[in-house]
Amino acid sequence: GYKGFAYTILPAIVLAVELSPVLIRTLTGSISSAMMMPFIAVGRVRGLSQRRIIFAHALRNASVPLLNLLGIQISGLLGGVLVIEFIFDYPGLGLLTINAVLQRDFPLIQGIAIVTSAIFVLINIAVDLIATLIDPRLEY
Repeated sequence: GYKGFAYTILPAIVLAVELSPVLIRTLTGSISSAMMMPFIAVGRVRGLSQRRIIFAHALRNASVPLLNLLGIQISGLLGGVLVIEFIFDYPGLGLLTINAVLQRDFPLIQGIAIVTSAIFVLINIAVDLIATLIDPRLEY
């Protein structure tokens, strides 16, 4: 069971190792394509430092695809948490779901399905709103 913050480090590492390669690959690809854009060349001509070009301009334009992927991964994280809770014997939504399925508690299963569906929808709405704040060319 859960015994404190120190016991959450290993499950967090497991989840991070699972999710980070796709995020890193998407980020490097997005930054590489953003570095080929004309506004980057204009920034270099104006004498901006490489650090400022990357962090202020390239990363901002590369963050929209990364944000969309992050929204998908956060939604999928609920499934990963289900497995992590079962493996590390943590009480939580995952263990509650597994026990509800094993005990055939259909009202609880329906409630969990509604709550997780609402979480998915709210995450996707938040990702869309943040993406429109980052890139004004996008419409919601």
